[in-house]
Amino acid sequence: MIEDPYLTDMLKSMLSLCEKAETIAASQQWETFRADEIYQLALAKVVEQVGEIAGRTLERWPDWVKANQHLRLADAYAMRNRLVHGYDRIDLEILYYTAGKTVPQLAAQLRSVLGQSDGRP
Repeated sequence: MIEDPYLTDMLKSMLSLCEKAETIAASQQWETFRADEIYQLALAKVVEQVGEIAGRTLERWPDWVKANQHLRLADAYAMRNRLVHGYDRIDLEILYYTAGKTVPQLAAQLRSVLGQSDGRP
């Protein structure tokens, strides 16, 4: 159980963003995604926001993060840094794969930590 209500809110926000990333990635086949700059930008922004919350969580609740290493929040934060500082060097395949495979895993783990089955409060 999470004692800090602000941490709970942060994790719920991260879960919501994960679900948005999943929706965006699932709505486009790779070939369509690769050709659609609007979807690329939308997905990059949502994945960036997941990483931003991960970074705040790492900073504010290091003991909680250490106890929940399976969430791999440092990886999410590293992805955020790559998106923010990579500028025109974003590998779209990695972004698409991350949103389609890694982000759903994080979402499932967040649901478990939050005690949710379908991502809704």
